[in-house]
Amino acid sequence: MVELVKSFKSLELLISASYYFLIALLLFSGISKILDPQPLLETIKAVINVSEELQISAATLLPVVELTLGVMLLLRIRVEETLQVATILFIFFFLFSVYGGLMGLKNDCGCACPPIVGGLEKLLRAVFVIGGDFKEFNIFIIHLTI
Repeated sequence: MVELVKSFKSLELLISASYYFLIALLLFSGISKILDPQPLLETIKAVINVSEELQISAATLLPVVELTLGVMLLLRIRVEETLQVATILFIFFFLFSVYGGLMGLKNDCGCACPPIVGGLEKLLRAVFVIGGDFKEFNIFIIHLTI
């Protein structure tokens, strides 16, 4: 019984740590894009062939969405829905990483961490972030049902 309680406390600690890691990731990513939007703009220009106004709008909206999600999670506002939106956002990042890797894209917007060059590293980073987000969301749902 004591082992079960220790195991449960370890799981709670892991859930809490991954929750705050996700918050830090969203806030860091949003702030870094606001402070230096150029890498994101260059990545959007390299991949999407739309007008410059739409590119600037996307580069402006994405950091705002990331910051909003991070603050909502930090303040625990509608956590379940916020985690769902964050999961969708990270799935989009993953698909974008796959597409960029297949296209041979060499620049990186630095969405989840400082920019690195190389399609495989970018893809693995995206898989890691999505996996962590799915795990966080699923653990949160399981925690609500217990």
